[in-house]
Amino acid sequence: MSIFAYLLLTIALEGAALAILMRKVSLFPQAVLALANCFTWPLLQVLWRNVGINIWLLEFSVAVVEGLILLLLLQPGKKHAWAYAFTVNAVSLGVGILLHGLPAP
Repeated sequence: MSIFAYLLLTIALEGAALAILMRKVSLFPQAVLALANCFTWPLLQVLWRNVGINIWLLEFSVAVVEGLILLLLLQPGKKHAWAYAFTVNAVSLGVGILLHGLPAP
């Protein structure tokens, strides 16, 4: 699978998880999350593959950044923004682990 396909898979998985968590499918939250992924996902890939930063630390950092973006743009409430961000990232990381195995620490 190409690297672009993995980005699209991440956006689809996290978008589906967000829709389930929010209990509705809305275009604006999906677009916000997709754009957040377009910023954080390539950065994570470069830092993980080329710099060698621990994937677990990177995933935590991505969840924090996406949580801030959701908090600022969607204003779902502090608890919900963090729950959404960490849950959707856990889903995409979990699928990545299923597809490719556990990343080395």
